[in-house]
Amino acid sequence: MTSHSNHRIYLVGMMSVGKTSLGKQLASQLHYSFIDLDKQIEMKAGASISELFENEGELFFREMEKAVLHETASRDHVVIATGGGTPCFYDNMEWMNQVGKTVYLKATVAFLCSRLGGTNHKRPLLVNVPPNELPTFLTNLLEAREPYYNRSQVTIQMPVKSLVQAL
Repeated sequence: MTSHSNHRIYLVGMMSVGKTSLGKQLASQLHYSFIDLDKQIEMKAGASISELFENEGELFFREMEKAVLHETASRDHVVIATGGGTPCFYDNMEWMNQVGKTVYLKATVAFLCSRLGGTNHKRPLLVNVPPNELPTFLTNLLEAREPYYNRSQVTIQMPVKSLVQAL
């Protein structure tokens, strides 16, 4: 993998694509630290992402997400797994491209459905989506988000066993 100034790698893509699991693996192989942006937000807020959406609303969550994202600029040699919507709000995608390397983990709707299984209740955007409507919902969400994801500097088609090998 080529070196990038400040050595920050931002993983973007749909929910359940594997940003966290592959991000941890990549960080370990590169001897980098790892940040799960959603976990950072939860620690800072003292509440789960679902609770933030439910109690404070999506706008509050997105503002907090942007603030926590910008805090990553003070870190070097780090892999950051972003939330599925992170690149789609404010100038987050452009900002990540300026301060690090962005990697889009691209997946088919069938792959995402197979990974999501019965976890709908854990994901704020899926709470009210019946399982039989999941493919249609994800198709529409991916269609809306992909223009942002496609601004990434690198795209990797999922599934892969190792991001180091894919990069």
